[in-house]
Amino acid sequence: MDLALILYIYLCCVALLGVGLFITNWVRLRKATYVYAYMTLLLVSIVYDSALMSVARYLHNIGDFDRGTAFLNTGLWTSRLFPMALVLTIFVTHMYYRFFIERGQLDDSN
Repeated sequence: MDLALILYIYLCCVALLGVGLFITNWVRLRKATYVYAYMTLLLVSIVYDSALMSVARYLHNIGDFDRGTAFLNTGLWTSRLFPMALVLTIFVTHMYYRFFIERGQLDDSN
């Protein structure tokens, strides 16, 4: 078995478990902090990316290069990193705002 395929499947399963745990905690607490929300979205994007990587690696391993090439030319493959990039950008922008803008306003009031 291919180690890369095993790791993609492992990442997909662990991230999916994390999504389940985070959503369960959201339901239990009836709220979530922005960090919880961003982490959940990041885990969802890891599930999406790892699942697509698993399919691509599987098609490569079985030698189905025609279907593998067709899969790599789909919109799914092309968009696989978009959710992760979007979540990371929003998270970092939020943290930047909180650290520099809100903190700057608090420092100015003293």
